[in-house]
Amino acid sequence: GLGVDLDPSKAVFWFEKAAKQGYANAQLNLGVVYRNGDGVETDYIKAAYWLKKAVKTGHSAAQTNLGWLYENGKGVAQDYQHAFSLYQKAAEKGQAEAQLNLGVMYANGKGIKVNYKKAVYWYRRAADQEQAEAQLNLGIMYQNGDGVEKDAKRAAELYTLAAKQGHAGAQCMLGTIYLEGIGVEPDNTLALDWMQKAAAQGFEQAKKELKQMKS
Repeated sequence: GLGVDLDPSKAVFWFEKAAKQGYANAQLNLGVVYRNGDGVETDYIKAAYWLKKAVKTGHSAAQTNLGWLYENGKGVAQDYQHAFSLYQKAAEKGQAEAQLNLGVMYANGKGIKVNYKKAVYWYRRAADQEQAEAQLNLGIMYQNGDGVEKDAKRAAELYTLAAKQGHAGAQCMLGTIYLEGIGVEPDNTLALDWMQKAAAQGFEQAKKELKQMKS
């Protein structure tokens, strides 16, 4: 989640104290703490309560987190259109996670008609801020030619950026393209290296690929 790293048990006390005094950052952090169950029992209803208060101040990170609750129906009734609206407000303010989520909604037709070009636009905005998941998703759009001209080399560059940030899905994808020579020269050593990195993070697809590579 989007918040401040503190000792969870002390954090909840101070966040609650400040949140009740109307401090938006504290309301955001308290919402995230309840959403993630950091030092408290996970409580999506309390998360929604505090995030809604922070959203009233126009807080972009709160908009993103509340959007996630609406998208997933946690602590509130599931509402893709409201999630989309919250993500859009935060994305337009430059919030990278919101830009990523907005791209996903455009790519999957959640709360809006499928629009690959707009998905690419928002993935790119987030990827430019080094958001690893957006770099991976943008790479997939380039590899498939969805909303953008097909470009396997550019896809490989984006997978590499995300993989170097430790994104397991991107590491697996990078392993695959090195194995198959898509957008890069085939390289079994690099393929194995990236697959092992992804598998070490528990990424199931990479574990399956490794078994096949070693058989």
